[in-house]
Amino acid sequence: MESEHSSKRLLTGIVGVFVVLMASTALVLAMHAPQPLTVNFVRPGASLRPAPVAYSGEDGKSALELLRAHVHITTQQSSYGEYIDTINGVHSGTNGKYWALYVNGKQTPIAANNYITHDSDKVEWRFE
Repeated sequence: MESEHSSKRLLTGIVGVFVVLMASTALVLAMHAPQPLTVNFVRPGASLRPAPVAYSGEDGKSALELLRAHVHITTQQSSYGEYIDTINGVHSGTNGKYWALYVNGKQTPIAANNYITHDSDKVEWRFE
């Protein structure tokens, strides 16, 4: 009887370990699942231009703060404020083009870290 009880306990323990291992494996696989890949074809000789990055403003938040919340960026300091160096890996200065900040369709001369947005603003970064 005692041997049967020990066997059941051992089996329960093995099943428990198996369940934990399976759940852990599923979690790891879910975290590292491949992302969809989009391939765009461009005619020979055409220049590639990244798509604009657009988002809505939020009362009291800077254009730079919101940009950081939406995409991966790197910045550098300049005498005018924080300068956008890259957006999603696309470097300013590539082929003589730079990331320009537009708010409500108009380019702004104010640095992104100093431009405070409103809920009604349409903020857009264009590579030009």
